[in-house]
Amino acid sequence: SGFLNHVLIFDYYNKAWTERKMSQNITCACSFQNQILSCDNLGCVFIEDMGSSFNGEPIEFCFKTPFFSLGQPNVRKTIEEFFLLLDQETDNNFIFSVFKDYNGFYEEDIENVKLTDLESLIFDDDNSHFAIEDDYNDIFHNCWAKAFQEDCKLEISESLLSVQICIRGNELEHNFLLLGIDFKEVLYD
Repeated sequence: SGFLNHVLIFDYYNKAWTERKMSQNITCACSFQNQILSCDNLGCVFIEDMGSSFNGEPIEFCFKTPFFSLGQPNVRKTIEEFFLLLDQETDNNFIFSVFKDYNGFYEEDIENVKLTDLESLIFDDDNSHFAIEDDYNDIFHNCWAKAFQEDCKLEISESLLSVQICIRGNELEHNFLLLGIDFKEVLYD
């Protein structure tokens, strides 16, 4: 069956189901010491949510929002300003696209996004050139500079009834940390 490698995961925090497509033939899974472990039919054990590759091959990912009608679902509108709010703790590198008018099959406005902020200071570990001496007592000294949010303006073209945001990746360097979505200016036709 085509659903053997599909796993439904319930996110208790957001009260939402997420579908995951697995490349392995997963037969069981459990939670152990704050990690999700899964096992396939060959007896291999996998640690979930760890790294961006599987056996050296990139893990393909795709995040889609629900369709947003942005007001009345039967009224056409144009999105003049749209932003993804991204966490700068990582380099955000992904493929952005949208699906429009409740059609989940036709992908539009495809754009490669790569945001690396070389301007911000990251005091991440004690081995960096910017490490603070051991006698400094502030417990937040090594993470204060990571609390930046970057607004990434993207184009959503043409008039539409609804829009679904898609963020995906299929290369080792693809990654993203999404904090939010902001439709700053929406004009009704």
